[in-house]
Amino acid sequence: MRQLFAACVFLFATLSFGQQSSETARPVVRFIEEVWNQGDTAALQQISAPDAKFHYRDITFTDVDAVVKRWRTGFPDFHFTIEDTIVEGDKVAMRMIFTGTQQGVFWGNPPSGKKISVTQIGVCTVSGGKLKECWEDWDEYGMRMQLGLLPQPAGGL
Repeated sequence: MRQLFAACVFLFATLSFGQQSSETARPVVRFIEEVWNQGDTAALQQISAPDAKFHYRDITFTDVDAVVKRWRTGFPDFHFTIEDTIVEGDKVAMRMIFTGTQQGVFWGNPPSGKKISVTQIGVCTVSGGKLKECWEDWDEYGMRMQLGLLPQPAGGL
C-alpha cells in the first residue's frame, strides 16, 4: 500500500511539474511521504546523500530518525500535506501544512488531546537523485499557542 501511495504521489508530481522537475522533486516528496508521514526512517538511506545536512535545530540526517520518532510519539496521527512545490534547477521548495493530535508526551508536555495545524516551508537541494541539504521554517509560535503552551495575545493578533 505504501508503494502504491508513493507511486501516486510521484505520478502527480510528474504530471504537475514535468519529467525533469519531478525527478528532482522525487527524493523530497519521498522524504515527506515515507519518512515523515509513514515514519519509515529507513528510507533516508535510499534518498539522502551520505554527507547530507538537515538544518532543523542543527541536526544531521543521522539524527532525523530520533526527531521523527519524537514527533510521531507526541502526534501519532502526524501528517504533512504538500500544498505547493516549486523546482528550480537543483532546488525544491515546498509549502506544507502539518497536522496532528497531541496524544503522547511532546517537549516534556503531557498529552493534551489538542489538534494542531501548522504551516511550514521547506527548501532542499538535490544532487544525483539524493537529498543533499534541506532547510525549513515553520510556525512554532502558532503551534505552541494551539497546544496552550503560550498565552493567547490580549485583544487578538
